[in-house]
Amino acid sequence: MESSTSASERAQTGKGAGRGPRLTNRDRQLLGVLATARYLCSEQIHRLFFPGRTEAACRGRLFLLGGLGKQGKPLAYVRRLRFRSFEGQWFSVWTPTLQGYCIAQGVLGTEVKVPAYDVSANFLEHSIRLNDLLVSLLQPSDKRIPTVARARFRWVASDSARLRRRDGVTGPFPPERLLSKRLPLACESLSKRPTLEHWSLSGLSH
Repeated sequence: MESSTSASERAQTGKGAGRGPRLTNRDRQLLGVLATARYLCSEQIHRLFFPGRTEAACRGRLFLLGGLGKQGKPLAYVRRLRFRSFEGQWFSVWTPTLQGYCIAQGVLGTEVKVPAYDVSANFLEHSIRLNDLLVSLLQPSDKRIPTVARARFRWVASDSARLRRRDGVTGPFPPERLLSKRLPLACESLSKRPTLEHWSLSGLSH
């Protein structure tokens, strides 16, 4: 199985892909959050980075960053994935491109691992639901742009956690093979470290 590599390592092996849109501070912080969460749906991005703005404004900026639409740029910072929920509703999910991870690495000030593959469509909905907590934790009480740098916790993306299967084998594994995961949140303001229980697609409730 191919392992993930850092954004800088991947960038050194690639070639330039042209010019992209000029990035604002909000764009850079958005890429930092996306690299931390791996995946966010359009509604989560709208809620976190475009409060008080229309959904069309949020979608237009995401399309520009993704090189989509009539004004698409050759260099994209995000990719759009489409998936159907268990209820049959279609959603757009966004994740950084290699260039997006490179920008996020500068924003976060730490090495960022680029996933070797996208998670399955079924597991994607679980990831989005789990990332709802991250979005809620990052929402500022004022009008400042959300940023991971101000967070008083460390978020580990569900697909990058080293976990232990029930048969005792340690990961990482393709996410759809995981039975369950307990994700610790290191919160400076809390005396105890809370743990989230999240079940994957093994026929178990979540």
